[in-house]
Amino acid sequence: MKQNNINLLNFTKKLAKESGSYIKKYYEQNIDINFKEEEEMFTNIDLGVEKLVVNKIKKNFPSHNIWSEEMNEINNDSDYTWVIDPLDGTHNYIYHIPIFSASIGLWCKGKPLLGAIYFPMTDELFYAEKGKGAFLNNKKLSVSKDKHKNSLAALSGGFIKFDQETKYLIEIRDSFKDTRYLGCATYNYMLVAKGKAAAAIAVRNKWGDFGASSIIITEAGGKMTTFKNKSINRDCKTLIVSNGVEHKKLVNIFEDIK
Repeated sequence: MKQNNINLLNFTKKLAKESGSYIKKYYEQNIDINFKEEEEMFTNIDLGVEKLVVNKIKKNFPSHNIWSEEMNEINNDSDYTWVIDPLDGTHNYIYHIPIFSASIGLWCKGKPLLGAIYFPMTDELFYAEKGKGAFLNNKKLSVSKDKHKNSLAALSGGFIKFDQETKYLIEIRDSFKDTRYLGCATYNYMLVAKGKAAAAIAVRNKWGDFGASSIIITEAGGKMTTFKNKSINRDCKTLIVSNGVEHKKLVNIFEDIK
């Protein structure tokens, strides 16, 4: 798809890689750490890479809306909205755990259209466009057909502070072969997209966490819904992402959570 004679997916892929390179450049250097609500941390690197991405989008698509993790939303009353998490996995980044990404998605009329996620430490670029499949470094992606008892569930770090967490964690533990906390929502979701996990479950999400992941998951044949099994929208806080094989079982576990 093109706008302003620019291929939107190629632009997004290139910008995701450029953002990831920026993040990687400063990985071993001293960084400034600040705090948001609920003791969530962010750094000067989050702000620097966000500025890079936003400026590139504004230059090439000045009429589009932009939502990003750290800045105020730019609303130009456009059908198109860029959804950015310039550094997903900030806490991993701070602690030198090499699992983090630059995530850039484009939504149209409230629905995901395309997206790219780049993991600079492993040089993995995930991307998708509606109706054209999902890819990892030019290799087509497909979710697994595994049942839960034979596979992995990746969990959002938000569960650590989640009310009544024990009940739900026990049910998940008993349903899956294994579980992991990995500290990066996009990484969890991409494990499902490439068939390495049957599910990823998240609480306290923000739009940037799934702005690009959503189209990659669905184009890889997976499913992404709220805990109530409703379609996603920009305001979703809880998400169930799965290969679709036993999605309803996960919904049943969390059906009493608001």
